[in-house]
Amino acid sequence: MWKIKNKEAVSPVIGVILMVAITVVLAAVLYVWVSGFMGGGGQTPTVSLGPATVTKNATLPGWANATWSVVGVSRADIKWDDISYSVSRNGISASGTLGAVHMGDYVKAGHTVFANVTSVSSGDRIDITLVYGPTGGMVGTSFVIVT
Repeated sequence: MWKIKNKEAVSPVIGVILMVAITVVLAAVLYVWVSGFMGGGGQTPTVSLGPATVTKNATLPGWANATWSVVGVSRADIKWDDISYSVSRNGISASGTLGAVHMGDYVKAGHTVFANVTSVSSGDRIDITLVYGPTGGMVGTSFVIVT
């Protein structure tokens, strides 16, 4: 049989270090668990776009102006500066210009989003996607078929 001469398991310094490490790990786990219950600020808002209208540009052949109106927003604190736009024609990123006609800094119902798209023909599909910068999430999307 083995004979143990020293009956101490660990030194007091090692014991304190182990207790502090366990406490820090438990506090981190508790923080992550509790923060999962707190939603809100980090969520991506939504912007609802109404049906689009398309006008072919009479002076620039192949250009079309697509216009969408904002019909609703999920929060009143969405800034236009936080919204980025992308547009595609038939699933391919399209060249052209994008913009918004609005009054003030915040997105509101009644504002207008537009895209001037090149190389457009009848039957083409023009898609617009709005992205919320702080979260990188999609805010809204819509499309129109050119007639």
